Amino acid sequence: MHQPIPHNHVAIVVVTGPGALAAAVRLHQAGVDDVVLIDHDADDVMTLHWQADRQRWLITTASDEQTATHIVVDTDALADRLFGTEGMSMAESWDGEPVAYLGTSVHGFPNCYLVHGPNIGLRHNSVEQMRESQADYVAAAVAYARDFGFAAVEPTPAAQQNYANFRPRGTADFRRRITRFTPRDHLVQRPVRASAAVSAAGLPATGSC
Repeated sequence: MHQPIPHNHVAIVVVTGPGALAAAVRLHQAGVDDVVLIDHDADDVMTLHWQADRQRWLITTASDEQTATHIVVDTDALADRLFGTEGMSMAESWDGEPVAYLGTSVHGFPNCYLVHGPNIGLRHNSVEQMRESQADYVAAAVAYARDFGFAAVEPTPAAQQNYANFRPRGTADFRRRITRFTPRDHLVQRPVRASAAVSAAGLPATGSC
């Protein structure tokens, strides 16, 4: 069993892949130093459940359980094993129509970040630039939550659908959209002991990471 992670630490579980590892590197570069990096092979992961009462993810493998404040997933093979706030899997929530804000985060799945998720639509030769941009967004989202004392961050339904309706026209457009973390596009949760989820609209803005 892994050692338990202190409550005040940012613990990132990375499900294998260069994009997810790039996000971990950007977290360190952005000053998020209290990161515990655990690299899991996708085939080893049985389920990932969001625990609302603890505001953490529970990752179950064939031989172990691990909690994490955030997860970064560099594969689409886990959509049927990721369970969010409503108790349904990400695949069930999509119901055959995958959608993700900036191709990276999904409403109902706080602190969960996808690398090369749906609704990106970029050419193969743009994948590396896309991964770097998504890594920046992950780092900015985690740093924003940490700096302002939020336990969880997820996109609003409106922001997610708006992105799906107006997909990027190319790599430059995608990078422009994802460069800055936009608080008004997100719901945030204060620690359970403090209050319930609120909109991030009107909260302090932040620049690029």
